Amino acid sequence: MTRSRIAARRELAKDEGSARYVARRKALIEAAATVFAAQGYSAAGLDEIARLADIDRASLYYYVGSKKELFYEVVGEYIDKNTQMAEEILAKDASAREKLEELIVSLVISYEKHYPSLFVFIQEDLAKMAESRSGAGKRLQMTMLRFNEITVEIIEQGMRSGEFRSDTPANVAAFAVIGMTNWTHRWFTPKGELSGEQIGRAFAKIACDGLTP
Repeated sequence: MTRSRIAARRELAKDEGSARYVARRKALIEAAATVFAAQGYSAAGLDEIARLADIDRASLYYYVGSKKELFYEVVGEYIDKNTQMAEEILAKDASAREKLEELIVSLVISYEKHYPSLFVFIQEDLAKMAESRSGAGKRLQMTMLRFNEITVEIIEQGMRSGEFRSDTPANVAAFAVIGMTNWTHRWFTPKGELSGEQIGRAFAKIACDGLTP
Protein backbone atom coordinates (compact mmCIF):
# COMPACT_ATOMS: atom_id res chain seq x y z
CA MET A 1 0.00 0.00 0.00
CA THR A 2 1.41 3.39 -0.94
CA ARG A 3 1.88 6.15 1.63
CA SER A 4 -0.78 8.24 -0.13
CA ARG A 5 -3.34 5.47 0.31
CA ILE A 6 -2.35 5.05 3.95
CA ALA A 7 -2.74 8.80 4.45
CA ALA A 8 -6.20 8.67 2.91
CA ARG A 9 -7.19 5.80 5.20
CA ARG A 10 -5.78 7.66 8.20
CA GLU A 11 -7.75 10.81 7.46
CA LEU A 12 -10.92 8.81 6.95
CA ALA A 13 -10.42 6.94 10.22
CA LYS A 14 -9.79 10.22 12.08
CA ASP A 15 -12.94 11.73 10.60
CA GLU A 16 -15.03 8.69 11.53
CA GLY A 17 -13.56 8.69 15.04
CA SER A 18 -14.39 5.15 16.11
CA ALA A 19 -13.80 4.43 19.80
CA ARG A 20 -11.10 1.86 19.02
CA TYR A 21 -9.24 4.14 16.64
CA VAL A 22 -9.35 7.08 19.06
CA ALA A 23 -8.12 4.90 21.93
CA ARG A 24 -5.25 3.44 19.92
CA ARG A 25 -4.17 6.85 18.63
CA LYS A 26 -4.29 8.25 22.16
CA ALA A 27 -2.09 5.39 23.37
CA LEU A 28 0.39 6.17 20.60
CA ILE A 29 0.52 9.86 21.52
CA GLU A 30 1.02 9.04 25.21
CA ALA A 31 3.81 6.62 24.34
CA ALA A 32 5.46 9.28 22.20
CA ALA A 33 5.35 11.74 25.11
CA THR A 34 7.12 9.23 27.34
CA VAL A 35 9.82 8.40 24.78
CA PHE A 36 10.36 12.04 23.75
CA ALA A 37 10.74 13.06 27.40
CA ALA A 38 13.26 10.31 28.12
CA GLN A 39 15.34 10.51 24.94
CA GLY A 40 14.62 13.86 23.32
CA TYR A 41 12.89 14.34 19.99
CA SER A 42 15.89 13.68 17.77
CA ALA A 43 16.92 10.42 19.43
CA ALA A 44 13.42 9.02 19.78
CA GLY A 45 12.56 6.24 17.38
CA LEU A 46 9.17 5.35 15.97
CA ASP A 47 9.86 1.65 16.54
CA GLU A 48 10.20 2.17 20.28
CA ILE A 49 7.14 4.40 20.40
CA ALA A 50 5.09 1.79 18.58
CA ARG A 51 6.29 -0.98 20.92
CA LEU A 52 5.43 1.06 24.01
CA ALA A 53 1.95 1.75 22.61
CA ASP A 54 1.57 -1.94 21.71
CA ILE A 55 0.93 -1.03 18.10
CA ASP A 56 2.48 -2.95 15.23
CA ARG A 57 5.19 -0.86 13.53
CA ALA A 58 3.65 -1.53 10.13
CA SER A 59 0.34 -0.09 11.35
CA LEU A 60 1.81 3.07 12.88
CA TYR A 61 1.15 5.25 9.82
CA TYR A 62 -2.51 4.35 10.03
CA TYR A 63 -2.57 6.52 13.15
CA VAL A 64 0.02 9.23 12.48
CA GLY A 65 1.87 10.55 9.46
CA SER A 66 5.33 11.23 10.92
CA LYS A 67 7.38 11.70 14.09
CA LYS A 68 6.99 15.47 13.81
CA GLU A 69 3.23 15.08 13.64
CA LEU A 70 3.45 13.03 16.82
CA PHE A 71 5.41 15.84 18.47
CA TYR A 72 2.74 18.38 17.57
CA GLU A 73 0.03 16.02 18.81
CA VAL A 74 1.87 15.52 22.10
CA VAL A 75 2.18 19.23 22.89
CA GLY A 76 -0.34 21.12 20.76
CA GLU A 77 -3.53 20.64 22.74
CA TYR A 78 -1.97 21.60 26.06
CA ILE A 79 -0.13 24.61 24.67
CA ASP A 80 -3.45 25.85 23.26
CA LYS A 81 -5.15 25.35 26.63
CA ASN A 82 -2.42 27.18 28.52
CA THR A 83 -2.60 30.14 26.17
CA GLN A 84 -6.39 30.25 26.49
CA MET A 85 -5.96 30.14 30.26
CA ALA A 86 -3.56 33.07 30.01
CA GLU A 87 -6.06 35.03 27.88
CA GLU A 88 -8.72 34.53 30.56
CA ILE A 89 -6.37 35.66 33.32
CA LEU A 90 -5.41 38.78 31.32
CA ALA A 91 -9.09 39.71 30.90
CA LYS A 92 -9.91 39.48 34.62
CA ASP A 93 -10.81 42.47 36.77
CA ALA A 94 -7.86 41.98 39.10
CA SER A 95 -4.58 43.60 39.98
CA ALA A 96 -1.53 42.93 37.86
CA ARG A 97 0.13 41.13 40.76
CA GLU A 98 -2.88 38.86 41.18
CA LYS A 99 -2.86 38.12 37.46
CA LEU A 100 0.85 37.35 37.34
CA GLU A 101 0.62 35.15 40.43
CA GLU A 102 -2.28 33.20 38.96
CA LEU A 103 -0.53 32.86 35.61
CA ILE A 104 2.63 31.41 37.16
CA VAL A 105 0.81 29.04 39.53
CA SER A 106 -1.56 27.84 36.82
CA LEU A 107 1.31 27.24 34.41
CA VAL A 108 3.30 25.07 36.82
CA ILE A 109 0.16 23.14 37.79
CA SER A 110 -0.44 22.51 34.09
CA TYR A 111 3.12 21.17 33.72
CA GLU A 112 2.39 18.78 36.57
CA LYS A 113 -1.06 17.74 35.35
CA HIS A 114 0.10 17.05 31.81
CA TYR A 115 3.48 15.57 32.68
CA PRO A 116 5.53 14.70 30.66
CA SER A 117 3.83 16.11 27.54
CA LEU A 118 4.54 19.79 28.19
CA PHE A 119 8.10 19.10 29.28
CA VAL A 120 8.64 17.44 25.90
CA PHE A 121 7.79 20.82 24.40
CA ILE A 122 10.03 22.78 26.76
CA GLN A 123 13.14 20.61 26.52
CA GLU A 124 13.36 20.79 22.73
CA ASP A 125 14.76 23.58 20.58
CA LEU A 126 11.42 25.36 20.51
CA ALA A 127 12.26 27.87 17.82
CA LYS A 128 13.52 25.12 15.53
CA MET A 129 10.50 22.89 16.15
CA ALA A 130 8.07 25.75 15.58
CA GLU A 131 9.78 26.95 12.40
CA SER A 132 7.91 24.67 10.08
CA ARG A 133 6.10 25.20 6.85
CA SER A 134 3.33 22.96 8.09
CA GLY A 135 0.13 24.43 9.42
CA ALA A 136 0.76 22.75 12.78
CA GLY A 137 4.21 24.31 13.07
CA LYS A 138 2.94 27.78 12.26
CA ARG A 139 0.09 27.45 14.75
CA LEU A 140 2.51 26.34 17.44
CA GLN A 141 4.75 29.33 16.76
CA MET A 142 1.85 31.78 16.92
CA THR A 143 0.59 30.25 20.15
CA MET A 144 4.04 30.52 21.72
CA LEU A 145 4.27 34.17 20.73
CA ARG A 146 0.82 34.96 22.11
CA PHE A 147 1.60 33.46 25.51
CA ASN A 148 4.74 35.61 25.68
CA GLU A 149 2.73 38.70 24.69
CA ILE A 150 0.17 38.08 27.42
CA THR A 151 2.89 37.80 30.06
CA VAL A 152 4.38 41.09 28.85
CA GLU A 153 0.94 42.76 28.87
CA ILE A 154 0.29 41.74 32.49
CA ILE A 155 3.66 43.09 33.60
CA GLU A 156 3.09 46.33 31.65
CA GLN A 157 -0.26 46.74 33.43
CA GLY A 158 1.57 46.47 36.74
CA MET A 159 4.13 49.04 35.65
CA ARG A 160 1.42 51.50 34.64
CA SER A 161 -0.45 51.04 37.90
CA GLY A 162 2.72 51.38 39.98
CA GLU A 163 2.49 47.81 41.32
CA PHE A 164 5.64 46.80 39.46
CA ARG A 165 8.92 48.63 39.07
CA SER A 166 9.55 50.13 35.68
CA ASP A 167 13.35 50.17 35.62
CA THR A 168 13.42 46.78 33.86
CA PRO A 169 11.90 46.34 30.38
CA ALA A 170 8.64 44.43 30.56
CA ASN A 171 9.73 41.90 27.96
CA VAL A 172 12.91 41.11 29.92
CA ALA A 173 10.87 40.57 33.08
CA ALA A 174 8.44 38.38 31.14
CA PHE A 175 11.22 36.22 29.74
CA ALA A 176 12.63 35.85 33.26
CA VAL A 177 9.26 34.62 34.52
CA ILE A 178 8.77 32.21 31.62
CA GLY A 179 12.34 30.98 31.87
CA MET A 180 11.99 30.32 35.59
CA THR A 181 8.89 28.18 35.12
CA ASN A 182 10.22 26.40 32.04
CA TRP A 183 13.46 25.40 33.75
CA THR A 184 11.45 23.02 35.95
CA HIS A 185 11.71 20.48 33.12
CA ARG A 186 15.23 19.79 34.37
CA TRP A 187 14.24 18.67 37.84
CA PHE A 188 10.49 18.49 38.50
CA THR A 189 8.55 15.22 38.74
CA PRO A 190 4.94 14.83 39.92
CA LYS A 191 6.03 12.51 42.76
CA GLY A 192 8.59 14.91 44.16
CA GLU A 193 8.67 16.56 47.56
CA LEU A 194 6.70 19.64 46.41
CA SER A 195 3.54 19.81 44.34
CA GLY A 196 3.17 21.90 41.21
CA GLU A 197 1.02 24.36 43.12
CA GLN A 198 3.60 24.75 45.90
CA ILE A 199 6.38 25.36 43.39
CA GLY A 200 4.19 27.75 41.41
CA ARG A 201 3.38 29.81 44.51
CA ALA A 202 7.05 29.99 45.46
CA PHE A 203 7.90 31.15 41.94
CA ALA A 204 5.06 33.68 41.96
CA LYS A 205 6.33 35.21 45.21
CA ILE A 206 9.89 35.42 43.90
CA ALA A 207 8.76 37.05 40.65
CA CYS A 208 6.22 39.47 42.11
CA ASP A 209 8.36 40.49 45.07
CA GLY A 210 11.24 41.09 42.67
CA LEU A 211 9.05 43.34 40.55
CA THR A 212 7.64 45.29 43.50
CA PRO A 213 9.14 48.81 43.83
